[in-house]
Amino acid sequence: MKSAPRAPGTTRKLFALSLSIALAMSGVGIIIPVVPSHIGRLGLASASIEQVALHVSLLAASYAFMHLLLAPLWGRLSDSLGRQPLLAIGLVGFAVGQALCGLATSLLTLYAIRLGTGIFSAAIIPAAFAFVADTTSDEDRTRGMAQLSAAAGIGFVIGPAIGGLLGGIEPSVIGLPIADYSLPFFAAAACALLALLALRWLEEPRIPAAAQRPDRLAWTELARQIRLPLAVAMAGQVAVALFETTFVLHARTDLGMGLVEIGVVFMVCGLMMLIVQLGAVSRLARRFGEVHLASAALGLMGTSLALLALARGTATVFALVAAYGIGMGLLAPAVSALVSKRGDAHAGAALGLESGAKSLGQIAGPVLGGVLFGASVAVPFWLASGLLLGLAPIFAWSGRRTHEPPSGRAAKAKLAFGSQEAR
Repeated sequence: MKSAPRAPGTTRKLFALSLSIALAMSGVGIIIPVVPSHIGRLGLASASIEQVALHVSLLAASYAFMHLLLAPLWGRLSDSLGRQPLLAIGLVGFAVGQALCGLATSLLTLYAIRLGTGIFSAAIIPAAFAFVADTTSDEDRTRGMAQLSAAAGIGFVIGPAIGGLLGGIEPSVIGLPIADYSLPFFAAAACALLALLALRWLEEPRIPAAAQRPDRLAWTELARQIRLPLAVAMAGQVAVALFETTFVLHARTDLGMGLVEIGVVFMVCGLMMLIVQLGAVSRLARRFGEVHLASAALGLMGTSLALLALARGTATVFALVAAYGIGMGLLAPAVSALVSKRGDAHAGAALGLESGAKSLGQIAGPVLGGVLFGASVAVPFWLASGLLLGLAPIFAWSGRRTHEPPSGRAAKAKLAFGSQEAR
């Protein structure tokens, strides 16, 4: 069964959704540069760098843990209640949480607020990607996922730059009655509210009543259908988080790079990822399929990481990081598109499980990197490389024997969406 063509107006709606996600991810990134200073102000001013780093890691882990637990449930709710309401709930909860973090007066309060923020923000990503699944054809699915992933990446790159600038401003100088380092948290809340306003250009597809009440969900059956894509999503996130946390240490201690050079390395990685997601992913997915595209991405990422552990020349490091960024750009949208297709009527729940798997990777990656880096600089890179290279042929082989069924609910949604736009 051939998928319905892209409905008129879909491009405009995907742009509005991408804008909303870019703003939301900017809010996530804005607070990154000031979290250590904010923690110090809340009672750890005389603490060692190691103690501050521990609390930074625990705060990030607690936030990710809420996503791990609740993203599948939020995704399931979006299947029955709709994508737009869940996006709104997530953005409002995120905005309130970030503002309260800026008002926190103790470290314990900050932990509690971060947990609460994670509960609500866990709804954003599954609902957003499920909206893409609803409003794109099977052929355009990966392109839509890539566009949304690129928007999230842009927001996450811009956010820390804004946060660094705002963190250097003393609120009293500009007449704001707030504590030092609180301004970025309020800016993050403002970004979430702007993202909420962008949702006004989104409209829920008109789905028949039967489709609004999908069959009873068996979580074990759904997990079985997407178990390999979930493993790939988690492994990819482990590799990304491990790279982000250990490369900085590797670059400073073994490669002799300064902060500016390290920043350029990450900028090159992010830039290559964005270029691939905005340009090449959809064409490659149509030619080779999501499974083989993701398998190739795993191989490219794994090879790049293995060689990075041995590289010493600056030019070689930049080339390998660029290749790693290309692999990252190919992997994420291909896996998300595949998960949404296999999820069928439960696309939101399936994408929620994927978000939870990625959260588990975000928790495990830094922990593994920090523990193994003490043994040898190469071990974290080789561990991640072995994981990715081991999964690549397994995933490619699975694509040879798996036929992707047409997405019933998504097809109904797209048809209804098209008729609504035609009117």
